[in-house]
Amino acid sequence: MRNLKELDQRLMRHRGSLHAVVGGRQSVGLTTFRDPHDRFLLHYPIGWEVSTRGGVEVRSPRLGTFACVDVFRRTPNLRKEMEKSFRRGGIDLKVQYWRGRAPQHLHGLMKSGSWRLALDAYVYQLGKECVILSLGNVVDSSRSRVVEEYEDRILRAIRRNFRVPAPSSTP
Repeated sequence: MRNLKELDQRLMRHRGSLHAVVGGRQSVGLTTFRDPHDRFLLHYPIGWEVSTRGGVEVRSPRLGTFACVDVFRRTPNLRKEMEKSFRRGGIDLKVQYWRGRAPQHLHGLMKSGSWRLALDAYVYQLGKECVILSLGNVVDSSRSRVVEEYEDRILRAIRRNFRVPAPSSTP
């Protein structure tokens, strides 16, 4: 079985250092959060704020952009479990679509108070658990399109560099 340490070392050898090209010749330095139970590696921009209450959340201190990783028990009705979890946190989640390919992809809108956020979540099956990478940013018609495109490039880089170990082939 490939473990996260091996995946991380391979990534570092491949890239030399963790940088994500986010547009043209711009690059953003990345740092890593390693799950203490070796279920995932989350690479995110240096300088982002990190919270580990009830999952792992990283957010930009300057932009309305975030990434969050939650681990749920594998259940046939994961969508309802996710919606309940969001509601407990005071967030209303409206799922616009859910695609069932691996990893499963959920797209929707979140609302918390006066904030509206676009959400893309990716579900990775890992044994009896599901690791869910959620990526989002603020929805605001007065925001610059240039800023939104920059945020989208950063979120794509976070997703590209997200790692979950391959399932073990031994029972």
